[in-house]
Amino acid sequence: MNNATTHTPQRHGKATVLRIVMIALAAVLLAGAGWSAVNLHAISIYNQATRALDAAIKDSTSTGVDLDALHTRQQQTDAQFAEASSLRAALLPSVRESLEANASTSRALTQRTAETLRRQNTAKQGQGDASTSSPSASSSPRNDNGMNAEQRDKLDKLLTSNERSTSGHVDDGKTPTQDSTVKPW
Repeated sequence: MNNATTHTPQRHGKATVLRIVMIALAAVLLAGAGWSAVNLHAISIYNQATRALDAAIKDSTSTGVDLDALHTRQQQTDAQFAEASSLRAALLPSVRESLEANASTSRALTQRTAETLRRQNTAKQGQGDASTSSPSASSSPRNDNGMNAEQRDKLDKLLTSNERSTSGHVDDGKTPTQDSTVKPW
């Protein structure tokens, strides 16, 4: 009977330690799952915003694009990138870097579209005020979407750098398909 009473406190002590270890392990696993969920959510928003950015870049280089609609879509894309980066501290470094690169490209495109819209609105107001005046000799020749050659070159450079930053690999000559999933890693 003595043996039964002496082993009982040791058993309870080991069980208590085991419970504490299991609770701590569960807490660590729960924190890891939360961190993973935050990253997956940010990646999902990043993918949507990147697809929208790619479409906007393609639209901006085409002729006859509605710049008001493009500018509005770009502002929405900027908001998506801002939402995805709202928890920057919790994101994986590769996700954060890709997010920052594409957000920067998106902001640059938004600024360029806003600038082009301002110029077009100014030109339209000028045409309305003096419809017989000719364009000044110092203005750059523009194509149908309101961008001059210098702006188009800058946009092409942004597109190229965006492709490099999203792929993370040396260009192998393959082009991604339209329905491929954009991944930041």
